[in-house]
Amino acid sequence: MLVPGVWSTIDGHPHGMSQYAPLIGGARGAADLGLLRGFWGHDLPPGVFTPPGAPIYLHDLHELSRQQYAREGRWPAGNTPTTPARARQGLLFHERHMQSLEIQLWESLHTTAPAEVVTLDDVPLTSLYRE
Repeated sequence: MLVPGVWSTIDGHPHGMSQYAPLIGGARGAADLGLLRGFWGHDLPPGVFTPPGAPIYLHDLHELSRQQYAREGRWPAGNTPTTPARARQGLLFHERHMQSLEIQLWESLHTTAPAEVVTLDDVPLTSLYRE
């Protein structure tokens, strides 16, 4: 009875809420169903945001979360949140219903290839794009 919960906890670390129960197929099943897979950027490595101070588009990231991560030293100070059109880099949490924002980001940054991708079981959770 405890095995699915233990498996999800071990398999999902350090991605926390990005792990889904084996009943729907874990991260792959969540992706197939179009469910939210990345949450608020807490599991991004601290050195991914370069250059420091560059305007960044933060998809689905609340400003208070960004400020807290900066206070904890897990987020660079000085990266100004902005719109996709003004960004020099963009953080995207993959959600099927938000694909239009990803396309806007591709057009603004002139690339469709992410610079960094956080995955769980080979399923993209979060992508960072740079121009």
